[in-house]
Amino acid sequence: MENKQCGAYILTHVNTGIFYVGSTGNFGNRKRAHLHELKHDKHHSLILQKVYRDNQNISYQFFPTETREDAYDLEQKLLDENSRNKYMSNIAINSRLATKGLYQSPAAKAKISRAGLGRKHTEEAKQKISEAHIGKCSNEKREHLKQLSESQKGVPLSTEHRANISAGGLGRKFSPEHKARIALALKGKKKSPTAIANNAKARLGFKQTPEAIEKIRAFNIGRKKSPEVIAKTVAANLGRKHSPETIAKLTGVKRSDETRAKLSTIAKNRYLSRNR
Repeated sequence: MENKQCGAYILTHVNTGIFYVGSTGNFGNRKRAHLHELKHDKHHSLILQKVYRDNQNISYQFFPTETREDAYDLEQKLLDENSRNKYMSNIAINSRLATKGLYQSPAAKAKISRAGLGRKHTEEAKQKISEAHIGKCSNEKREHLKQLSESQKGVPLSTEHRANISAGGLGRKFSPEHKARIALALKGKKKSPTAIANNAKARLGFKQTPEAIEKIRAFNIGRKKSPEVIAKTVAANLGRKHSPETIAKLTGVKRSDETRAKLSTIAKNRYLSRNR
Protein backbone atom coordinates (compact mmCIF):
# COMPACT_ATOMS: atom_id res chain seq x y z
CA MET A 1 0.00 0.00 0.00
CA GLU A 2 1.43 3.34 -1.07
CA ASN A 3 -0.19 5.49 1.62
CA LYS A 4 -3.06 4.74 4.02
CA GLN A 5 -4.37 8.28 3.48
CA CYS A 6 -4.47 8.16 -0.32
CA GLY A 7 -7.92 8.66 -1.73
CA ALA A 8 -10.61 10.95 -3.06
CA TYR A 9 -12.80 13.18 -0.93
CA ILE A 10 -15.84 15.42 -1.00
CA LEU A 11 -16.12 18.63 1.05
CA THR A 12 -19.75 19.68 1.53
CA HIS A 13 -21.19 22.91 2.89
CA VAL A 14 -24.01 21.43 4.98
CA ASN A 15 -26.38 24.42 4.87
CA THR A 16 -26.36 24.90 1.08
CA GLY A 17 -25.27 21.52 -0.31
CA ILE A 18 -22.41 23.14 -2.24
CA PHE A 19 -19.59 20.58 -2.48
CA TYR A 20 -16.02 20.25 -3.71
CA VAL A 21 -14.36 17.08 -5.11
CA GLY A 22 -10.66 16.36 -4.74
CA SER A 23 -8.00 13.70 -4.24
CA THR A 24 -4.83 13.48 -2.17
CA GLY A 25 -1.94 11.37 -1.03
CA ASN A 26 -2.40 12.59 2.55
CA PHE A 27 -5.98 13.35 3.52
CA GLY A 28 -5.10 14.79 6.94
CA ASN A 29 -2.79 17.41 5.45
CA ARG A 30 -5.16 18.20 2.58
CA LYS A 31 -8.11 18.63 4.93
CA ARG A 32 -6.15 21.05 7.11
CA ALA A 33 -5.05 22.99 3.99
CA HIS A 34 -8.67 23.40 2.82
CA LEU A 35 -9.77 24.62 6.27
CA HIS A 36 -6.84 27.04 6.48
CA GLU A 37 -7.66 28.53 3.07
CA LEU A 38 -11.37 28.84 3.88
CA LYS A 39 -10.72 30.48 7.27
CA HIS A 40 -8.31 32.99 5.71
CA ASP A 41 -10.62 33.72 2.76
CA LYS A 42 -8.10 32.35 0.23
CA HIS A 43 -9.78 29.23 -1.13
CA HIS A 44 -9.48 28.75 -4.91
CA SER A 45 -13.12 27.68 -5.18
CA LEU A 46 -14.85 31.05 -5.02
CA ILE A 47 -18.32 29.49 -4.70
CA LEU A 48 -17.36 27.38 -1.68
CA GLN A 49 -15.54 30.34 -0.16
CA LYS A 50 -18.60 32.56 -0.57
CA VAL A 51 -21.01 30.21 1.24
CA TYR A 52 -18.38 29.51 3.94
CA ARG A 53 -18.35 33.20 4.87
CA ASP A 54 -22.01 32.95 5.89
CA ASN A 55 -21.74 29.62 7.68
CA GLN A 56 -18.68 27.50 8.54
CA ASN A 57 -20.47 24.14 8.74
CA ILE A 58 -18.37 21.81 6.51
CA SER A 59 -18.62 18.01 6.35
CA TYR A 60 -16.13 15.56 4.83
CA GLN A 61 -16.42 12.27 2.98
CA PHE A 62 -13.23 10.29 2.38
CA PHE A 63 -12.89 7.37 -0.06
CA PRO A 64 -9.54 5.59 0.53
CA THR A 65 -7.59 4.02 -2.34
CA GLU A 66 -4.51 1.81 -2.62
CA THR A 67 -2.33 4.30 -4.52
CA ARG A 68 -2.19 7.96 -5.51
CA GLU A 69 -2.94 7.03 -9.12
CA ASP A 70 -6.10 5.23 -7.99
CA ALA A 71 -7.06 8.39 -6.09
CA TYR A 72 -6.74 10.44 -9.29
CA ASP A 73 -8.93 7.94 -11.13
CA LEU A 74 -11.60 7.98 -8.43
CA GLU A 75 -11.58 11.79 -8.33
CA GLN A 76 -12.05 11.88 -12.11
CA LYS A 77 -14.96 9.46 -11.80
CA LEU A 78 -16.64 11.68 -9.20
CA LEU A 79 -16.03 14.78 -11.35
CA ASP A 80 -17.57 13.10 -14.40
CA GLU A 81 -20.57 11.85 -12.46
CA ASN A 82 -21.28 15.34 -11.11
CA SER A 83 -20.31 17.36 -14.18
CA ARG A 84 -23.89 18.65 -14.57
CA ASN A 85 -24.57 19.05 -10.86
CA LYS A 86 -25.14 22.75 -10.14
CA TYR A 87 -23.95 22.27 -6.54
CA MET A 88 -20.43 21.15 -7.48
CA SER A 89 -18.00 24.05 -6.95
CA ASN A 90 -14.91 22.67 -8.72
CA ILE A 91 -13.26 24.92 -11.28
CA ALA A 92 -11.14 22.20 -12.90
CA ILE A 93 -12.70 19.18 -14.60
CA ASN A 94 -9.50 17.13 -15.04
CA SER A 95 -8.07 15.42 -11.95
CA ARG A 96 -4.50 15.34 -13.27
CA LEU A 97 -4.36 18.61 -15.24
CA ALA A 98 -6.02 21.24 -13.09
CA THR A 99 -5.96 24.00 -15.73
CA LYS A 100 -6.95 21.93 -18.77
CA GLY A 101 -10.06 23.29 -20.50
CA LEU A 102 -10.15 26.48 -18.41
CA TYR A 103 -10.62 29.86 -20.08
CA GLN A 104 -8.63 32.77 -18.72
CA SER A 105 -9.88 36.29 -19.45
CA PRO A 106 -7.34 38.81 -20.87
CA ALA A 107 -7.42 40.61 -17.50
CA ALA A 108 -6.66 37.37 -15.62
CA LYS A 109 -3.82 36.52 -18.02
CA ALA A 110 -2.33 39.99 -17.54
CA LYS A 111 -2.56 39.63 -13.75
CA ILE A 112 -0.81 36.23 -13.83
CA SER A 113 1.88 37.65 -16.12
CA ARG A 114 2.54 40.61 -13.79
CA ALA A 115 2.73 38.30 -10.78
CA GLY A 116 5.53 36.31 -12.40
CA LEU A 117 7.62 39.25 -13.62
CA GLY A 118 11.09 39.27 -12.11
CA ARG A 119 10.44 36.03 -10.22
CA LYS A 120 13.41 33.67 -10.22
CA HIS A 121 13.72 30.13 -8.93
CA THR A 122 16.61 29.28 -6.63
CA GLU A 123 19.21 26.82 -7.91
CA GLU A 124 17.87 24.26 -5.42
CA ALA A 125 14.31 24.74 -6.71
CA LYS A 126 15.50 24.42 -10.32
CA GLN A 127 17.24 21.16 -9.48
CA LYS A 128 14.12 19.76 -7.79
CA ILE A 129 11.93 20.75 -10.76
CA SER A 130 14.40 19.14 -13.16
CA GLU A 131 14.51 15.89 -11.18
CA ALA A 132 10.72 15.81 -10.87
CA HIS A 133 10.32 15.97 -14.66
CA ILE A 134 12.91 13.33 -15.57
CA GLY A 135 11.21 10.65 -17.65
CA LYS A 136 7.81 12.35 -17.41
CA CYS A 137 6.17 13.35 -20.66
CA SER A 138 2.61 12.15 -21.15
CA ASN A 139 0.92 12.01 -24.56
CA GLU A 140 -1.23 14.96 -23.50
CA LYS A 141 1.87 16.98 -22.65
CA ARG A 142 3.52 16.07 -25.96
CA GLU A 143 0.39 17.21 -27.79
CA HIS A 144 0.36 20.43 -25.76
CA LEU A 145 4.02 21.12 -26.61
CA LYS A 146 3.31 20.42 -30.27
CA GLN A 147 0.42 22.89 -30.25
CA LEU A 148 2.61 25.52 -28.57
CA SER A 149 5.30 24.98 -31.20
CA GLU A 150 2.79 25.34 -34.05
CA SER A 151 1.27 28.48 -32.51
CA GLN A 152 4.71 30.15 -32.32
CA LYS A 153 5.69 29.48 -35.93
CA GLY A 154 6.12 32.69 -37.87
CA VAL A 155 5.74 34.87 -34.75
CA PRO A 156 8.58 37.45 -34.78
CA LEU A 157 10.41 38.05 -31.51
CA SER A 158 10.93 41.61 -30.29
CA THR A 159 14.46 43.01 -30.06
CA GLU A 160 14.19 43.00 -26.27
CA HIS A 161 13.03 39.36 -26.26
CA ARG A 162 15.96 38.33 -28.47
CA ALA A 163 18.38 40.19 -26.20
CA ASN A 164 16.97 38.41 -23.13
CA ILE A 165 17.34 34.99 -24.79
CA SER A 166 20.90 35.84 -25.80
CA ALA A 167 21.80 37.05 -22.30
CA GLY A 168 20.27 33.91 -20.77
CA GLY A 169 22.55 31.67 -22.81
CA LEU A 170 25.81 33.56 -22.19
CA GLY A 171 28.36 31.41 -20.42
CA ARG A 172 26.08 28.39 -20.48
CA LYS A 173 27.89 25.13 -21.13
CA PHE A 174 26.28 21.82 -22.04
CA SER A 175 27.53 18.59 -20.52
CA PRO A 176 29.01 15.96 -22.89
CA GLU A 177 25.87 13.83 -22.32
CA HIS A 178 23.61 16.76 -23.27
CA LYS A 179 25.68 17.45 -26.39
CA ALA A 180 25.45 13.78 -27.38
CA ARG A 181 21.64 13.85 -27.01
CA ILE A 182 21.38 17.00 -29.14
CA ALA A 183 23.62 15.49 -31.83
CA LEU A 184 21.55 12.30 -31.85
CA ALA A 185 18.29 14.26 -32.11
CA LEU A 186 19.59 16.28 -35.08
CA LYS A 187 21.20 13.36 -36.91
CA GLY A 188 19.61 12.93 -40.34
CA LYS A 189 17.26 15.85 -39.76
CA LYS A 190 17.04 18.16 -42.75
CA LYS A 191 16.03 21.79 -42.63
CA SER A 192 13.18 22.94 -44.82
CA PRO A 193 13.93 25.40 -47.66
CA THR A 194 12.05 28.04 -45.67
CA ALA A 195 14.22 27.43 -42.58
CA ILE A 196 17.40 27.60 -44.69
CA ALA A 197 16.26 30.87 -46.28
CA ASN A 198 15.37 32.35 -42.87
CA ASN A 199 18.76 31.37 -41.45
CA ALA A 200 20.57 32.91 -44.41
CA LYS A 201 18.50 36.10 -44.09
CA ALA A 202 19.20 36.34 -40.35
CA ARG A 203 22.96 36.09 -40.91
CA LEU A 204 23.19 38.71 -43.65
CA GLY A 205 25.76 41.28 -42.61
CA PHE A 206 26.66 39.29 -39.49
CA LYS A 207 30.36 39.37 -38.62
CA GLN A 208 32.22 37.24 -36.13
CA THR A 209 34.19 39.05 -33.42
CA PRO A 210 38.00 38.67 -33.50
CA GLU A 211 37.72 36.52 -30.34
CA ALA A 212 35.19 34.19 -32.01
CA ILE A 213 37.32 33.93 -35.15
CA GLU A 214 40.35 33.00 -33.05
CA LYS A 215 38.37 30.34 -31.15
CA ILE A 216 37.14 28.79 -34.41
CA ARG A 217 40.66 28.84 -35.86
CA ALA A 218 42.16 27.21 -32.74
CA PHE A 219 39.41 24.59 -32.69
CA ASN A 220 40.09 23.56 -36.31
CA ILE A 221 43.90 23.35 -36.02
CA GLY A 222 44.94 19.75 -36.69
CA ARG A 223 41.35 18.67 -37.23
CA LYS A 224 40.88 16.39 -40.23
CA LYS A 225 37.66 15.78 -42.08
CA SER A 226 36.57 12.20 -42.64
CA PRO A 227 36.50 10.82 -46.23
CA GLU A 228 32.67 10.82 -46.05
CA VAL A 229 32.54 14.53 -45.16
CA ILE A 230 35.03 15.40 -47.92
CA ALA A 231 33.01 13.41 -50.47
CA LYS A 232 29.78 15.14 -49.40
CA THR A 233 31.41 18.58 -49.64
CA VAL A 234 32.77 17.85 -53.11
CA ALA A 235 29.40 16.52 -54.30
CA ALA A 236 27.58 19.56 -52.89
CA ASN A 237 29.88 21.97 -54.75
CA LEU A 238 29.91 20.19 -58.12
CA GLY A 239 28.55 22.48 -60.79
CA ARG A 240 28.12 25.31 -58.32
CA LYS A 241 28.86 28.70 -59.77
CA HIS A 242 29.68 31.91 -57.98
CA SER A 243 27.57 34.97 -58.63
CA PRO A 244 29.12 37.90 -60.52
CA GLU A 245 29.23 39.86 -57.24
CA THR A 246 31.15 37.06 -55.47
CA ILE A 247 33.59 36.73 -58.40
CA ALA A 248 34.19 40.46 -58.27
CA LYS A 249 34.91 40.31 -54.54
CA LEU A 250 37.28 37.36 -54.91
CA THR A 251 39.10 38.96 -57.82
CA GLY A 252 39.87 42.06 -55.81
CA VAL A 253 41.25 40.17 -52.79
CA LYS A 254 44.96 40.65 -52.18
CA ARG A 255 46.72 37.93 -50.23
CA SER A 256 49.88 38.35 -48.17
CA ASP A 257 53.09 36.56 -49.12
CA GLU A 258 52.67 34.27 -46.13
CA THR A 259 49.12 33.27 -47.21
CA ARG A 260 50.30 32.66 -50.77
CA ALA A 261 53.10 30.42 -49.51
CA LYS A 262 50.63 28.40 -47.40
CA LEU A 263 48.22 27.97 -50.31
CA SER A 264 51.08 26.92 -52.58
CA THR A 265 52.24 24.29 -50.09
CA ILE A 266 48.71 22.92 -49.71
CA ALA A 267 48.26 22.71 -53.49
CA LYS A 268 51.61 20.93 -53.95
CA ASN A 269 50.86 18.39 -51.24
CA ARG A 270 47.42 17.75 -52.73
CA TYR A 271 48.96 17.22 -56.18
CA LEU A 272 51.61 14.83 -54.83
CA SER A 273 49.08 12.79 -52.87
CA ARG A 274 46.92 12.33 -55.98
CA ASN A 275 49.83 11.25 -58.19
CA ARG A 276 51.50 8.71 -55.92
